[in-house]
Amino acid sequence: MDDAKYEDKHNSFTPSDMTVNDWFEYWINHIVGDLAQNTKRNYSESFKHNIQPVIGNLNLVDVKHLHCKMVLNNMEERYAGSTIRQTYIAMGTMFKSALMNDFIQKHPMDGVRYTKPVRAVDDIKFLTVDEQEKFIEVAKRSHNYYQYALILETGLRTGEMIGLTWDIIDWEKRTLTVNKTLEYRHKQGYWRAGPPKTLQSYRTIPLTNKAYEILEKVLHARSPPYIRNTSN
Repeated sequence: MDDAKYEDKHNSFTPSDMTVNDWFEYWINHIVGDLAQNTKRNYSESFKHNIQPVIGNLNLVDVKHLHCKMVLNNMEERYAGSTIRQTYIAMGTMFKSALMNDFIQKHPMDGVRYTKPVRAVDDIKFLTVDEQEKFIEVAKRSHNYYQYALILETGLRTGEMIGLTWDIIDWEKRTLTVNKTLEYRHKQGYWRAGPPKTLQSYRTIPLTNKAYEILEKVLHARSPPYIRNTSN
């Protein structure tokens, strides 16, 4: 039905002269509508900044292996491996959908690879105790000190931290439950609450003494006073 509506609305061209720009617009708005907002945003940003400048104006049926490789090669010097991988995934998923909907006869990314390595989990460096202490001393001069300190104590992602609400804190059990995240919708210009990044992101975190103390200080500093959640 969506495909038929699209053809009716865009009856000025046939699939043979549909551009990559045309296809992406339809694909992102109608075919992948059930994706998480973060994923759709990542796809859109990858397309806008890296895919569109190189192949956006090409006819969809004319995109070849070399064009897709050119997109990735152009990113080599300026982007991290993880960003190149994201573009690789967005481009591959977009063309796979075009293939499944019979707009192209062959996937143009067959055999395309990116060469820049993605940093492995083992390469991620964690702060030592000494580094954490130095970080906190510097952070005390910031008006965001409590946020920095709470992230350090709990391991929360930034979006999870700024999406915290008092009802998810169990003061008696001294736990914090992550059940949402907050993200900025750049196109619309406002903050939006949504589900955590993955199913594993739903979790209950035991509060350290320092984390508990931080939350208490923030609670008492708010006006009007809030009622603690002790019913869980």
